[in-house]
Amino acid sequence: MGENLGDTDIKLISLAWELKSSGEKVILLTDDYGIQNVASMLDIPWKGVFQPGIREEVKWKWRCPACGKTYNELVRRCEYCGTQVRRTGIGRGRKTT
Repeated sequence: MGENLGDTDIKLISLAWELKSSGEKVILLTDDYGIQNVASMLDIPWKGVFQPGIREEVKWKWRCPACGKTYNELVRRCEYCGTQVRRTGIGRGRKTT
């Protein structure tokens, strides 16, 4: 979850989480689907600014396109054949709208 997020994205989500946990009303304003997805999984309210945003949470795995080996965590290269792995959506989660 959130492997493609940058340091600033992670800090923003962390701040929203801290404020929400302390009882503050928080809404993240972002058009970044990755931030929306992670925020949704953490029950942090968000709203798109110029785009409508995600409709469902997406869960991800990493899959080797050559041998088919799958990984639950980010791995850059397949441990079996050395091919660069790709992120693949494995299912939809809760609806966000």
